[in-house]
Amino acid sequence: GTPMVGIGGGHYTPRFSDVALLHEACFGHMIPKYALEHLTPELLRSALEHSGAESIYLHRKGMPKSAVTRWREWAEAENIAVVSSQELPKRT
Repeated sequence: GTPMVGIGGGHYTPRFSDVALLHEACFGHMIPKYALEHLTPELLRSALEHSGAESIYLHRKGMPKSAVTRWREWAEAENIAVVSSQELPKRT
């Protein structure tokens, strides 16, 4: 699957599990909503590099709109893809 870093959602990040089970996706790191206050661009860059990911998945319903905007804009500025589940091929 496509390696990515997941951002948002609950402690056990069930949305990322659903995406990984149903689509060609795998998550090297998952950053739940409660950890967003500690997430910095440097930490996210490190998570991407250490997992070999070149994209992020934002659980838009599982995080504040301001955080979605912040990390989407950061990703665009850093040339990092923001992937939605509709863009990922389904597992066969």
